Amino acid sequence: MEALMNVSYQALSDENSETFLIKKAINGDAESFTELMKIYKTYLYKIAFSYVKDEQKALDILQECVYRALLNIEN
Repeated sequence: MEALMNVSYQALSDENSETFLIKKAINGDAESFTELMKIYKTYLYKIAFSYVKDEQKALDILQECVYRALLNIEN
């Protein structure tokens, strides 16, 4: 869990900007979706944890969030 909390954010180049990654993910690029999840996983976990105050429940929420995002990426 500590590794999840100590993620360092890399500066994205113009070609790999978040907007570019989002557009590619919407068009079905799995690698772009994965990169977006790497960028936002700590942020999403912290939000989930702030609501439930339980590590395992927060991880379950994060997993459900990623799953639903993948299912609805075109929307």
